[in-house]
Amino acid sequence: MSRVFTKAARSRQKNAEEEEIEEMEMFGLLGTDHTLKNVARCMRMPYEETTAIERSLFYELLQSRQMTEIFLKIRNTALLVWHMNRQVECTTEDVKNRLETPFKYYAIMIQNIVHYLTRHGIINFGCYHHESHLEYQIPREHQNVLVIGAGAAGIAAATQLSDLGFRPTIFEARQRIGGRVASMWHDGALLEVGCDTLRNLDTSPINTLLCQMDIETTFYMENELIYKDGHRLSEQRKHLFKTLYQNLQGSIDHVAFEKEHRSEDNGMYVSRQQMYENMFNQIERRTLVNFHNHAKESNNLTQRMEMLSKTLETLRTAALRGEEKYKEIPKEDYIQRRSVNLKLKKAMEKFDDAIEEFDALRARLNAHNQMQPSQQYMSPDDFRDFNAHLGLEEYLTGTQLETVQFSSNTRNFLPEGPAASVKQGVGSIFEELAEKCRIPILFKHTITEIDTSGKDSVRVQFETPKGSAAMTFRYVVCTLPLGVLKKTISNDQRAPIFKPPLPPNKVDAIKCLGWGLINKITMGFPDPFWRTFRDEQTQFARIPEITERSYMLSWTSPPNSNSITTYIVAHRTVHDKSENEHVDAAIKCLKEIFPDCPDQPLFSLCTRWHNDPLAFGTGTFMSLRSEPKHFEDISEAIRTKDGLKRLFFAGEHTDATEYGTINGAWLSGVRAAAELANDYLGSGLIDGSDVQIPLADDDFEPTADHYLPKEESFLQPPPELLIPKEEPI
Repeated sequence: MSRVFTKAARSRQKNAEEEEIEEMEMFGLLGTDHTLKNVARCMRMPYEETTAIERSLFYELLQSRQMTEIFLKIRNTALLVWHMNRQVECTTEDVKNRLETPFKYYAIMIQNIVHYLTRHGIINFGCYHHESHLEYQIPREHQNVLVIGAGAAGIAAATQLSDLGFRPTIFEARQRIGGRVASMWHDGALLEVGCDTLRNLDTSPINTLLCQMDIETTFYMENELIYKDGHRLSEQRKHLFKTLYQNLQGSIDHVAFEKEHRSEDNGMYVSRQQMYENMFNQIERRTLVNFHNHAKESNNLTQRMEMLSKTLETLRTAALRGEEKYKEIPKEDYIQRRSVNLKLKKAMEKFDDAIEEFDALRARLNAHNQMQPSQQYMSPDDFRDFNAHLGLEEYLTGTQLETVQFSSNTRNFLPEGPAASVKQGVGSIFEELAEKCRIPILFKHTITEIDTSGKDSVRVQFETPKGSAAMTFRYVVCTLPLGVLKKTISNDQRAPIFKPPLPPNKVDAIKCLGWGLINKITMGFPDPFWRTFRDEQTQFARIPEITERSYMLSWTSPPNSNSITTYIVAHRTVHDKSENEHVDAAIKCLKEIFPDCPDQPLFSLCTRWHNDPLAFGTGTFMSLRSEPKHFEDISEAIRTKDGLKRLFFAGEHTDATEYGTINGAWLSGVRAAAELANDYLGSGLIDGSDVQIPLADDDFEPTADHYLPKEESFLQPPPELLIPKEEPI
């Protein structure tokens, strides 16, 4: 589909990142190993090794280590070219001009690498200026693709499919774009009902969208302000418990890497809560052992001092008696007087040695008593501070740690550097992207049935404001949330029906993956009494009681806004409380920190994501029954009777590395689009096995015909897919 770009949109935005790139280019730092390594990290690609997908597509990588190094050099350079200017397409010529001899002579490999990176949405994605044409002219009757859902995954799949020559159409049950990303406005105040925080933007594909559309963001450090009982926690105490938490988390990650820990009764994984308790029990046992060892050592030193004291008394008595005896011996008895005198000297020497040892033991005992260990590792008040970090972990996963698999590495979700909020709302990213890419979206189209029993198409039934309808599509990309899929397999009437039923492995994956829940309480006030600086995001944490560690723990407020939001991660019974109960609890928490907080807000909004028939929750997590294979099973496409993949699945619950995040949702949509294109069009790579590339030679001048691929070397799609067939669309 064609796209319209203004001249201003084509020009590079002079942001801080691009200025830094220009400075590096000025000083000759672009293209260095350090720069390429950093760019590869930002693009979520390994710098010094190939991925499994690359090894499956490029057979040259299996020939020699030298070919692998050449491939990595070209691939990393292509990443750099795209990273330098993500508003203009990265073409083969751009990469070739950046490479030096002899790498730039690998024309076919360069073309294949750029094609592969583009096809898989690693480069050339989002809203950018196109400079090349599509390789394949897809027949019109094969272009139409239905994308179910206009969330991050659906928008990603649709934009990517549009770039690849398809004509996607999105069916969205809501009246808006975004799915679980929902930005609302109330009296000029931004209310983020869904996802509101962007973390780890330096490695996020969302950062590319922000740069392309010039969307303004506000960066801030999370949990820099922590309050306890109305008082701000000291930096020393905050650092102490943060370090302790990171050490324990690292220990759990190490244990998870070394060995699986399952229950012998039911075969399920041990929970993170149980592992933290086990770690604490070990620490407490070690603390008690140290305390008893300290007491035992004190007792031993005391006993030795008592024995020395008796020895000193004995030696003193013997010396006094010897002295009296010495006085009684006549002076004429020289030999006896000499014998007694020698005994006295030996007794005094022993006495002096015993005194010296006694003084040393006394000094040692005093020093030992000054290092009196605690009988308890952590007091209840200290544990409350530490427990707040576990609450933040529950906030990241969207559920209580008793239900989270201990091997789930939540460290991947912890922010590295500042977090970011979008001033226009996170939902504006996908709204503007869909508008600029001209993706057709039909709102209020609720899917009721997906039928894959046909020969070469998928039949979809849906409800619209005008009534029921049905259509047939060649391909369908389903981004229904995991919560809806769970309702589907339980035959809930609010969820769509799959015909035939989903395969057993997919059903098992849906059952085993966890589905979290985070609700919000947003309140508006006449004045932002919590704000310290203008034009800055306000975020702080409040340490709750031990029994409710993730209930209203974190608080946020957009810049220059009179509204403030807190989060609820707790047992289901807590989520079912009335809005008034939650508001009263939130006001009580605010008054504890800010005494001038009004008794009632001007307005309040309480989300009910668990009752939303289009979500039934907020995000995926690794439950006690989850396995890595479940992500592969749930993302596996379903084939029709002709044996071809027709129904593809996307959504954050299909991404094994960034599940439960907006990044995972976007990447899953790109992955589904690439899988669909590869299945229909083939890989699209050129066979360059018959081309001989010389080593670096300044005198070598290749001709244009030397590297032209043969016509039959293109991998064509299956012939049966290129034959037009009449079919209702």
